[in-house]
Amino acid sequence: MCENEKPNAPSKEAEIKPFPENDDAVWVGPPHPVSQLRLKVFPDSKNLSKEEKDFYVQCKETQEWNHNYWEAHNQDFQKSRKLYIEKISKEKNLTTDEVAQSEDMANFYQHFLKINHSKHISYNWEWYRKNLHLLYLGAKVNFAKLKKFFIS
Repeated sequence: MCENEKPNAPSKEAEIKPFPENDDAVWVGPPHPVSQLRLKVFPDSKNLSKEEKDFYVQCKETQEWNHNYWEAHNQDFQKSRKLYIEKISKEKNLTTDEVAQSEDMANFYQHFLKINHSKHISYNWEWYRKNLHLLYLGAKVNFAKLKKFFIS
C-alpha cells in the first residue's frame, strides 16, 4: 500500500452515487457533454412492484436509445460543421482567427437539416411510440398503487 493511500477509502462508484440503495427517487444528472441530455439515474430498490420495475426498465431502455441517437447526431453535426467551416475558410482565404459569415452558416444549417430530414422524422415517430408506451406503463403503475390502496 502507498503512503498516500487510505486503507478504507470508498470506491469511485460510492463517491459518485447520489443516493442510498433504498432510495426510490429518480435523480437527474448534469448534461452529457456530447448528447447534451440530462440523463436520469433510476432507483434499483428491491421494494419496487413488478409494474414499477417494468416501467423503469422501459425508461432506461428509452433513455439509452434517445441518448445514443443524440450522441451520434451531435457528433455528426459537429464533424460536418467543422468540415464545412474548413471548406468555406479555404474558399474565402480566411485565417483560423476569422469566422465564417452567418449567411454561410445558415446555408450549412439548412443543408444539414435537409439531408437529415428523414432521419429526424423517423426519430420523432419512434420517440412518440416509445413515450406512449411509457404512458401506458406509468398508468399501470398508478392503477396498481390505487388498487393496493383500496384493498389494504
